[in-house]
Amino acid sequence: MTSYLQNINYLVTTLNSAGSTLTTDDITLHVLHGLPSEYNGIADALRTRDTSVSFDKLYKKLVDYEAYLQRKSISVSSPVTVNGVTRANNSSASRTNKNP
Repeated sequence: MTSYLQNINYLVTTLNSAGSTLTTDDITLHVLHGLPSEYNGIADALRTRDTSVSFDKLYKKLVDYEAYLQRKSISVSSPVTVNGVTRANNSSASRTNKNP
């Protein structure tokens, strides 16, 4: 994700220095359209915002979301397993040996 966003930032800087003007919304839409389908949830949320998102905030949100997806992938791909341990139940034996 970092590489993708750095590339977008480089392209925006190059276009701006060549005289093109891109709005924050234009940049956001281009970034969101280039994301893989795993990012559809956050992309939809960002598209429906009433206010524009700066590139810096967009960058942070997408990097954070990438980390979330990685954590989610790890927890799904390596489920926790529990080894059952059988212990003799001595509670009934201790009850029968007690003095009244």
